[in-house]
Amino acid sequence: MYTTIVVGTDGSPTATLAVQRAAAIAAGLSAHLHVVSAHRPSGAGVIAGAEGAFAGAHGAEWNAELRSGLTTMLEAVVNELAAGGVKATGHVVDGHPVSVLLDMAKTLHADLVVVGNKGMKGARRMLGSVPNDVAHKAGCDVLIVSTT
Repeated sequence: MYTTIVVGTDGSPTATLAVQRAAAIAAGLSAHLHVVSAHRPSGAGVIAGAEGAFAGAHGAEWNAELRSGLTTMLEAVVNELAAGGVKATGHVVDGHPVSVLLDMAKTLHADLVVVGNKGMKGARRMLGSVPNDVAHKAGCDVLIVSTT
C-alpha cells in the first residue's frame, strides 16, 4: 500500500510522536521512511533574538549552527529507527515547513505524509498551521497524528 512515507519533525516531543507513528507504519509495510526537518534560515546577516531581529555579522554562523543542530538531531532519529529495523533517511531542507514537506513528498513520490496535529486548535488554526496546510495541499494521503 505505502512504499514511501514522509514525516516532518522539529525534534519536539509532539513531532516525535508523529515520527513514532510513521515508523510503526513504515515497519509494518516495509516502506522507506523519510524524516524531514525544515530549516528556516534567518535573512542574510540577521539574527533573530528575544528582542526581535537585529543585524549581525554572525548571521551565517548562526544559520550554520541551527542547520548543524537539525542534522545531528535527524542523524540520531534515523539511527534509532534503523536499530529498530526501519529503513529511514533524514533530510534537512531550507524553507517553510509546509513547502518543505510538500516538495519532499512530490520529489520522493511519497504515498503518505505524516504530521502531528499541533497548531490545529485555537488561534493558530485561524492563522494557518502546518498539518492543516499539508492536509489541504498534499498530492497524496496525509495522516494527522493526535499528539496533544
